[in-house]
Formats: sequence, structure tokens, C-alpha cells
Amino acid sequence: AIKLIDELISDPTLQPDRYTINLALIPFLHAQRRDEIWHLLEKFYHSNMSSNNVKTITSGFEAFLNTLVKHGEVDFAREIFESFLLPEPMRKIRVIESKPKQRMQLSNEVKVMKLEATSYSTKDQQQQPPYGALKRPSPSTRHFNILLGGYSKSYQS
Repeated sequence: AIKLIDELISDPTLQPDRYTINLALIPFLHAQRRDEIWHLLEKFYHSNMSSNNVKTITSGFEAFLNTLVKHGEVDFAREIFESFLLPEPMRKIRVIESKPKQRMQLSNEVKVMKLEATSYSTKDQQQQPPYGALKRPSPSTRHFNILLGGYSKSYQS
């Protein structure tokens, strides 16, 4: 399968579509070729965004996430989801562990977790995107459900 996909991808006259990429995901993962997967996904994403094919992007990524989750690659599916479908401010929110703070609680030291979010001023929100930049497609309920179903299955087994 990898040999055939390599031939298709190496042909400069052919542009891999969502079906070809979907077929390549699992063989490339098993062959430790994640960089090539990322390259294919970025190429697919940018070529369709430049043509304003948002529906093709969202349905393509539904298929990609579904394929990855079915094969137990939930964490990789989430990386793809976060990279291509989540809005930028959502990706900047992360949970970090702060330096341990001393606090009296039955003579035990407690580590405090805090949620660090990048704050955006209203000036930043009002700025227009640069010329030629297109709005990122919004994730659908289906995208979230695919990931949640994958996590549910992985925790049940």
C-alpha cells in the first residue's frame, strides 16, 4: 500500500485528495512517517482553503479523524484536530503546573494547578486578518463526537 501511495504522491501532476490521504494515514503511521502525513494534511488544507472549499475541508477532516480513531490513534487525531480546526485562541489555553505554593491544610503541602489563558484585548480582536488570509473552518459537532468516542473506547478497554 505504501509503495502505491508513494507513487501517487511523488507524481507532480497529481494532487492528493481526501480519499488518497485517508488511505495513506494508517500505513504511513505504521511506517513511522508522521512528517509526511503532516505535509499531506497541510497541502490538502491550504489548497482547499485557497479555493474556499470549506465543506471539503470539514468533511475530509471528519474522515481523517474517524480513520485514526478507529485504529486507536486518538491522540494523533486530537493533534490534527487542534492544528487544523480549533481557532487560534483556543489552542493557546493550556493547563500548567505552577511552582508549589505553601499553604496550610492539615499540615500538608499542596501543589496548585492553574489555568493559564492568553488574554486578548479588544484591539486585537478588532484587527482584520492580513490580506488573503481566510477564516479557519469551524469544527462541527461530528468532529468533537469522533474524538470523544475515541477517548471513550480507549478508556473502556
